[in-house]
Amino acid sequence: MVETAAEAIGANSLLVKVSAYYHDIGKVKKPNYFIENQSNGENKHDKLSPRMSALVIISHIKDGCELAKEAKLHRNCQHHREHHGTACQILLRQGEKRRRCLHTGSAGKRFPYPGPKPQTREAGLVLLGDVIEASSRILSNPNTIKDQKSRQRRIEGVLWTVNWTNVN
Repeated sequence: MVETAAEAIGANSLLVKVSAYYHDIGKVKKPNYFIENQSNGENKHDKLSPRMSALVIISHIKDGCELAKEAKLHRNCQHHREHHGTACQILLRQGEKRRRCLHTGSAGKRFPYPGPKPQTREAGLVLLGDVIEASSRILSNPNTIKDQKSRQRRIEGVLWTVNWTNVN
């Protein structure tokens, strides 16, 4: 998806494709703390304070940069740092469970990613792809009007976050 988008706007499609593959590589250090690896209904964040939960989630960025440097992929490290921009994670209590959202439209404790915002069209496309993928994971029914509007707000947030005309 992001590779095709890069081709359409004249961005470096190979860089976008590789960055999209590896932007979340830092999650391998604590895989069970990320929703895409939780299949048995257990969420490790339920046992953590909101601040600790946020730190674990944010750590995948630094861990990804370290792993990229070890594998001599550090030129791609920019996209590890920028793929969430400075968006806020919002941790909400729902009964005994905590839900993590990557948009700022809900009430709850806010924990911003360290950023920076994407500095290139390529990094912006990786952020956009990540938001679309995350939305598909956390929305209960992507075909309902409510979930479609939620996904649209997230996409619009990325489109407004990235300065598409003033990037390298």
